[in-house]
Amino acid sequence: MKHHSIHASRASAIVGVLALSLFAACSDDDDDDGNGIDFSTSFASLIDANQATTAQQTPPTEGTAVRVTVRHLAPENGTRLAPFWMGVHDGTFDLFDLGQPASPALERLAEDGDADDLVTLFEALPGGAAQRVLPGMLESQDEDVIAPGEQVSRILRLDATNANSRYFSYAAMVLPSNDAFVANADPMAHELFDAGGNFVGGMTITVLGTDVLDAGTEINDEVPANTAFFGQTTPNTGADELGLVTDHPGFMAPTSGGILDDPDFADADFENTAGYQVLSITFEEVTPTPALGMGVASYTLNSAGTTLGFDVDVVGLSGPATSVVLAEGGPLDEGAVIWDLENDVTRNEDGVLRASGSVSVNDDQRLLLLANEVYLLITTSLNPTGELRGQLLDGGSVFFTMLDTAQEVPTPVLGEEIIVSVANRAPAMGTFQTPVWVGFHDGTFDIYEAGMPASTFFPTNNGLERLAEDGTTDAFRDDFALLGAGTRDGVIGDFGGPVPPGARVSERFRLDPDNATNRFFSYASMVIPSNDAFVANGDPLTHEVFSPAGSFVGQDFTVPGSAVLDAGTEVNDELPANTAFFGQMNPDTGVDEMGNVMAHAGFDDPGANPNGILADPMFANADFTGAGYETLDFRFLEMTDPVVAPRGQALVTLLPAGDTILFSLTVADLSGPATGFHIHEAQPGAAGPVVIDLFSTIVTNADGVMTASGTVPVTSAQAASLVAGELYFNVHTDLNPSGEVRGQILMEP
Repeated sequence: MKHHSIHASRASAIVGVLALSLFAACSDDDDDDGNGIDFSTSFASLIDANQATTAQQTPPTEGTAVRVTVRHLAPENGTRLAPFWMGVHDGTFDLFDLGQPASPALERLAEDGDADDLVTLFEALPGGAAQRVLPGMLESQDEDVIAPGEQVSRILRLDATNANSRYFSYAAMVLPSNDAFVANADPMAHELFDAGGNFVGGMTITVLGTDVLDAGTEINDEVPANTAFFGQTTPNTGADELGLVTDHPGFMAPTSGGILDDPDFADADFENTAGYQVLSITFEEVTPTPALGMGVASYTLNSAGTTLGFDVDVVGLSGPATSVVLAEGGPLDEGAVIWDLENDVTRNEDGVLRASGSVSVNDDQRLLLLANEVYLLITTSLNPTGELRGQLLDGGSVFFTMLDTAQEVPTPVLGEEIIVSVANRAPAMGTFQTPVWVGFHDGTFDIYEAGMPASTFFPTNNGLERLAEDGTTDAFRDDFALLGAGTRDGVIGDFGGPVPPGARVSERFRLDPDNATNRFFSYASMVIPSNDAFVANGDPLTHEVFSPAGSFVGQDFTVPGSAVLDAGTEVNDELPANTAFFGQMNPDTGVDEMGNVMAHAGFDDPGANPNGILADPMFANADFTGAGYETLDFRFLEMTDPVVAPRGQALVTLLPAGDTILFSLTVADLSGPATGFHIHEAQPGAAGPVVIDLFSTIVTNADGVMTASGTVPVTSAQAASLVAGELYFNVHTDLNPSGEVRGQILMEP
């Protein structure tokens, strides 16, 4: 994944041209129709960090990006976790004390898994920097619950030099239970940054079963109607205990009619099972994408001059917006808030902000609008004085567009979302797996044929050899694209290094169930440590995701150790320098074997090779040829929530010479990365040819978010089409190669 930042000089140039062209165009708003002034006026604003910098003379903080990964370590029939709360603070956020009553916020979390009150409590803390609630995706009974083995992750953007970013706290309900939970009692136990702002959070927090706590707020009767995730259908149904926070005594003994008698929770005895682990938390400093956000907005002042309607689209925020306001001031000024738009925010998550609504306008406010003396300001926890800003400018010579699916011709496919979840089923001290490549295709994509070279179906980039020897998927993905059997693939678990034993990683895919290229599923992953061991499906027709009629038929499956393959591309010498994850420092270092793909014979006997893989205590149980050994299991889950249609906005300015346009565009909720981005020529409602390719101007293109900004030359004919309203933006994806989201470029009236 590539990481980009928005160039301040580019944003400044756009804003400058907007200001020059718009101030000159305001006279049209003063026409008198005989009944008074007609105040029907459109405004637009480019929203970026550069304007906030100009206005406040201090650049917004980009922050240090820290990925927090939570892994539920319970066994398959063990405990679950409610959505996981985490917060970063100055060391003063004390959630509870042993031997003292639980707070109301802790009670709601520990009894019902509801973190809302805790979120509110933390928001009121002066020393808090950021918080998130991490849901799971895989538990069919409740998709927010974190399943055994599941791994969930979020990136926090923090100011390392701010004392409020120094310490980390967490809390989650243990399910099923009356009021069991895990959390840190000492608010200063987990340090992310030292006093000098240096990242010191490269640790792993492991929470054991003996660390589970009892909130003391509800009697542990284990009656299904009172026990969350065991039968309770409404919150706060159990008998009040009026007790204190203590260590949890554990569940009722088997055959007592409680939780442990249910087969789904037969291995949930966290208190009395030696070595029971509930969860682990790891921290990693990463590069944020994008470094600073951007967006665009449109506004309309009605003809009476009494109401201002607005639509705001922003992507790439460092965290949830803490305020969205319209304030008084020119491009270099700061002033008082005029309108608070908080109640009109429709989305505020994952760096995406949307707001749409209207506000009442009085005479003084109307004059400020017409004088370009109003600006939009967005604040975040990382930048409480302002992260992004956009001056409202009269749209007389600016072109604007809302991008949506309704304008597409033909109508785009929104698709169906499925979750593919992969778990490493190896035992502790067993084999690891590289992040797992998965692809959807028409049933003709062959990965290997036993007894033939690994290059048989990958002659261009040697993708299978590179995956089997080094665990890299880039060449594999290139070959998949070249072979043309499918248009959608991905890598699951590529955010946290190798997938360890017991870990489960997941990814969402949006697919067209009626497209034959999505019907079948294939996978591939290197088994590590090894020279060239891998697992993959040899028969491309084995795993069907959709039926010929488009119905979801995905079936879970497990890959046994006996299915591990030898790529035949590198001699199995098990020398650390040649063996990935065992000591190899550089790719492609082993001795070429020039062999064929075949069943793997297994690792060397430790007695015969005291320096081999199985002789290392870390891999003492890695003999995948042993009876019952399993490498991976796959689960498929069809999402029932409706797919969110993509939406975005763009601003365009035609420079005075008429031979160049400036533009800025944001789109969110795409089905996948943009594969094409163009300006086409046609009237609204019609499809037309590409006239300008804008793909090179894309700044951000990941996780359903695309931003683009730049300067593009235009011919006189294209400029005339622009003025006539006959050009449109179009964003293409794998799911919709002819266009997924479109916006006709129109001059504001």
